[in-house]
Amino acid sequence: PQDIQKGFAFATEALQLDDRLEDSHAALGALFGLMGQDVEALKALDRAEALNSHNPYIYYTRSYVHLFQEIVDHVEMERAAENAIRVSPRDPLAWAQYFMLGTARWNYDLHNPAPGTQDALDQACSYSNCEFFVFIIAAKFHIRFGEHAVAKSYLKQAQQKRPDLTLTMWRNYFPFRAWPKMIADTESELEILVQYGLVRE
Repeated sequence: PQDIQKGFAFATEALQLDDRLEDSHAALGALFGLMGQDVEALKALDRAEALNSHNPYIYYTRSYVHLFQEIVDHVEMERAAENAIRVSPRDPLAWAQYFMLGTARWNYDLHNPAPGTQDALDQACSYSNCEFFVFIIAAKFHIRFGEHAVAKSYLKQAQQKRPDLTLTMWRNYFPFRAWPKMIADTESELEILVQYGLVRE
């Protein structure tokens, strides 16, 4: 909460200096999204996009904000991620954009994800600066489709990036409203990852 308050203060001050700064509107949108204020979040992001529709950060933030909704708007989330990739295909954070794309497709139906879910997550994993959590989620899908060697490799890469990774940590890692449902869909694969070396506690 303190970080969010500081963020609001900085974003507000930036907009007071220049209300045409799209990054400040996007930051404000992200903060509203974290607080579950969907209407205010999307309004701020609409303003940011109107100021500069070629800023990939705006689209990435929009995709991120959708994860904090009570019911994920997976269609808009997917569209935002695709726009981020389209605007900046070689972006230093391209892994995150592909991760959001895969997550959006996963949320179409957690038990029967949209086509391209696994491809987007694999694309995210191909970047050297990809975060550990992408590898864990990608490993889930490879286990589901019987590709256990890839899943083992992804687990190892996740552990290299996050040596303190445990099953308990993972189950509680994200504050997204949809996260408990996403975790519930992953339980059987997580047990297999424990067999492969994921520490429980």
